[in-house]
Formats: sequence, C-alpha cells, structure tokens
Amino acid sequence: MRRERGLVTERGGGGTLLLQEAIPETPAEARTTEQWASIGRELAKLHHVYGDSFGLAAFDGFFGPLPQDNRTAADWPSFYGSRRLAPLLRRAVDTGRLGPDLAAKVERVIDRLALLDYFAPVPPIVFDAYREVTPIDATFGDRRELWRLFGYLAVVTVDGDSPFGRPFIGRIAAAVERYGRSRRNGARKRQGA
Repeated sequence: MRRERGLVTERGGGGTLLLQEAIPETPAEARTTEQWASIGRELAKLHHVYGDSFGLAAFDGFFGPLPQDNRTAADWPSFYGSRRLAPLLRRAVDTGRLGPDLAAKVERVIDRLALLDYFAPVPPIVFDAYREVTPIDATFGDRRELWRLFGYLAVVTVDGDSPFGRPFIGRIAAAVERYGRSRRNGARKRQGA
C-alpha cells in the first residue's frame, strides 16, 4: 500500500484501488467568479497534458455503475467514438429506452467524429479563463453537444425510464440533428453554395 498526501493506492492481483480524501465541494450556485475562472484555467492546463495515444492501457474503469473501456486509441475522435460513445449506445439500445432510428443517427455521428457542462451550463467566465491559457477552437460551439452524448447515453442507459432520464432522449436527437446540420452547412460553404 502506498500513501501520498490524502491518497492511498492499493495494488493487488485483481487490479488497483485508488482512494482519495474527500474534497469539499462548493455548490455551483455558491461559487464565486474567481472559482469559476479557476476551473476554466485548470481545465485548459489539463488539456495540454497528453501522451502518444488516448486511453489508459493499464486498466478499465467505471462511469458510475457502467463499465468503461480504457483501451488506447491513436487519436481523440477514435477513442471517444469507440471507447465511450459506441459502448454506451449499445447499452442504451439494449435497455429498450433508445430506439433504433435515433441509434442509427448516433452511429453515423460516431463514424464521423469536452465534458465540462454535461448537465448544467457553466458561466461564460469558465471559457474566458480557459482562453487566457489556450485558445478554444472556433468550431467548438458546433460540436459541444457531441461531447455531451456520452453523459446523455449514460443517463438513458441507467435511468431512461424516469422523469429525470426521459428528456435525455430528446437531447440526443437534438445533438445529432445539430451536428448533421452544421456538417451539411460546412459542406455547402466548401462547395461555394
């Protein structure tokens, strides 16, 4: 067992367990402008840390109760599509909560392929502070809902029959439609239409 400033790591024959000391959370509505800005700056710094591939070859994990495949992929779109979206899409369809028509549209998006504000919007200061550290791709707004698909599919899989979960099917449909529309508009601009 290894101990390090509030962390305990236990390696055994079945894997590794990492326990972290609980960090008090400030509810979103009680956060100051500086706290939100700090989130944006730290996220930008985190996005500058990367390796030769995306993923974690050593072991898989969980997103709440759902298994999470961490095998590596050569690039972010491949990793996100094949290790995050595709497995959750299959699970959401298998529950019977996500219909085949919408699932087929999600699959097309995955074939063409940030989790900051999955369930609740964050104030603009977060993105302003992020830009202090590094620029945000100009097309991020068009793709923002795509990064949320992972969380949306997880909610539909785990809780899609509840009053909380049912609206996420509409969010999935809207994200797929928006992405399809922005891709069509981009193709028209490239063709000079």
